[in-house]
Amino acid sequence: MPFVRNSGPGKQAGGQASRQRIGKTRVPNYVWTFLALLSGRAAGGLLPGPLAPVVTATGALIRFIVAVVPVLILVALSPAVATLVRRGLAGRFAGAVVIWYVGTSVLAGAMALLASAHAGPPQFEILDLGTLGGELANAGPKASTTMA
Repeated sequence: MPFVRNSGPGKQAGGQASRQRIGKTRVPNYVWTFLALLSGRAAGGLLPGPLAPVVTATGALIRFIVAVVPVLILVALSPAVATLVRRGLAGRFAGAVVIWYVGTSVLAGAMALLASAHAGPPQFEILDLGTLGGELANAGPKASTTMA
């Protein structure tokens, strides 16, 4: 790697030497994540059979994360809420939570309205229920009347 260790008087706090990159710029992690997502989608579309165990394992991992994350959030926020209650700031916190909830709900509703206005009204096919029963009765397998 093209790193140069700075051991002179320009050391950072904590006694760790700063590193400087020479030459190429570094590709951000979000770009690598997006490329991995695209390549995974392409591989899943091209090789659905061999990648079925990967799909199963990924689904199980996502279900596990969805089950564990709310508990971790509760465990992480409980001490903070307890500290707010001790300091008498719980009311202000509750007010901020309500404001954020209402604000994000209004924003989500506005986005849904814009999306539905852009998409236009839904197109439905009108069915004639009088003929539908006859069509369903005639749709089954035909009984053969000839003997073979």
